[in-house]
Amino acid sequence: GIFGMLQFADAAPGESFLDCGAGHGRAVAAFSLAFGGRSCGVEIRPRLVKTAQQCLAELQRSRTAWIARDFASLDTVDAAVMPAMDADVLLGDIFAPELDWCEWDIVLVNATGFDDDLMLRCSQKLHATQVPPQLAETAGRGRQRSRRGRCVLVLSQPLPPPCPAPVSHRTFKMSWGQCTVFLYQQQ
Repeated sequence: GIFGMLQFADAAPGESFLDCGAGHGRAVAAFSLAFGGRSCGVEIRPRLVKTAQQCLAELQRSRTAWIARDFASLDTVDAAVMPAMDADVLLGDIFAPELDWCEWDIVLVNATGFDDDLMLRCSQKLHATQVPPQLAETAGRGRQRSRRGRCVLVLSQPLPPPCPAPVSHRTFKMSWGQCTVFLYQQQ
């Protein structure tokens, strides 16, 4: 389901990814392995953050060992062939003012189980981080924005106003059952 959602979002190599409510960090790891780029999760539960960080560290160790084994016959391995994963899960609140959703090419919000108040807060956060047209090409840490603007994936239920309607939606099979994913696109 995660890779299907990323394909639905038209994810591309080198883009950045933010998972709001990252849990164990599966989506963060999947994005980092499949597309490279910067991948970060924000999770409010300390125990899940610790587990996610341990899993990402073990994944990096395994990945490094696998690459080293594959290139064992070479005298040197170019650093570009074996870059470290730029992936992490941090303890925090997805609604914190310092977490700017504009800095990310793809934002994932797992809204499964969110009540009306949390859905409204997500909508307001997304609406508040709209990129003004004159800044759209250079927003976010001084780098060029992706070719198509920011993409937001919301699981299970659409965002209420003030957020505009989703541009599309699709159902995916997840480990926990069927889930509708709503796609929002911002230029």
